[in-house]
Amino acid sequence: FFQLYKYYSYNPCMYKMFAPVINETIRFNKFKNFNDPYDCYIATSNGKSLQNIYMNTLGVCSFTSESDNLLMWSHYCSSHKGFVVEYDTETLRKKLADFNNQIEDFGMVEYSDKIKTRHFLSENSDKEIVEAVYHKPECWKYEKEIRVIFWAMKNSESFTDIQISEDCILRIILGS
Repeated sequence: FFQLYKYYSYNPCMYKMFAPVINETIRFNKFKNFNDPYDCYIATSNGKSLQNIYMNTLGVCSFTSESDNLLMWSHYCSSHKGFVVEYDTETLRKKLADFNNQIEDFGMVEYSDKIKTRHFLSENSDKEIVEAVYHKPECWKYEKEIRVIFWAMKNSESFTDIQISEDCILRIILGS
């Protein structure tokens, strides 16, 4: 299996900064919180126009397969002041399986500059949504991103923290 890492930003309050480790949680964010408005961009053909589809009940937790990417440390760890957590992929996968089909298994992000048209009223609409969530523009390829989808977020939430266990965390790598 692949190595699984997550980059965390700096916070002057050490409790807030290390809350995911202390509280043994991983966070699923809604797409509106992402730094790229075209990340998970979903369009469907509606006659001759393209219509943006907003998914209020989906959350994404992003990981990567690298812990030493300088761009990732710069972008997601507050210019190397944050930290990276290495997770035990199999233990985390088993823990997430406890959520009874509310969580989509780990998937590698596909990078392409093509905007894909989806047919959300078809019988394959769930499959097409998943494909869209695991798609990003080519310029983000350096991230080597691995995503997990949480299907049961409440409309009022901008994020959801999911409880994991201590044995999911293998190590913590501190920034400079």
